[in-house]
Amino acid sequence: VRLTSASEAMLDIELSHVGAVVDVELLARLGGESFGMTIPILLSSISLEAIARIKVQLVHRSPYIGVLDIAFAQAPSTLDFNLKALVELTGLPSVVPLISNLIKSILNDLMVWPKRITLPLDEWFHPTTVPPRVARGILRITIDRGNDLPAADLDGSSDPYVTLEYLTDDGMAGYMVHDSNRTSHK
Repeated sequence: VRLTSASEAMLDIELSHVGAVVDVELLARLGGESFGMTIPILLSSISLEAIARIKVQLVHRSPYIGVLDIAFAQAPSTLDFNLKALVELTGLPSVVPLISNLIKSILNDLMVWPKRITLPLDEWFHPTTVPPRVARGILRITIDRGNDLPAADLDGSSDPYVTLEYLTDDGMAGYMVHDSNRTSHK
């Protein structure tokens, strides 16, 4: 552990993982968007020996980590895995080795220090668009369609609406009604 400033620490952690029961299904796209094909590939028996570098920027509010940077300190000394196409590729026998080399190249190009994955935790936990004391999370509800709605109006049509009931922070019940005219009532 190194302190790089009063509010920043860097950790180098030795990682050693030898093929376990971890199977990941990937989709590899060969060709362009308008033509080509997508191939499902099984990634298994992952072995990794590397030094992970984690840089932590500390802040004065929960979760007390403002930014988390994750990378390899240097290229992994061991990075082996098995790839298996989940479809028959008799016409393309070199696809699996090509994808294997591509995965290793991408990891080296994108994940070896100073390149890294940055997780802006403070921004995620305390979005600037919503005051932190009010925000508990965001719930988005999308009503895509209603099927077989009964004709309830005198003219034979239906006038659908959705009612959402909830509890406020002070324990009071509230509700919202959205009808087909996109008006809302509380």
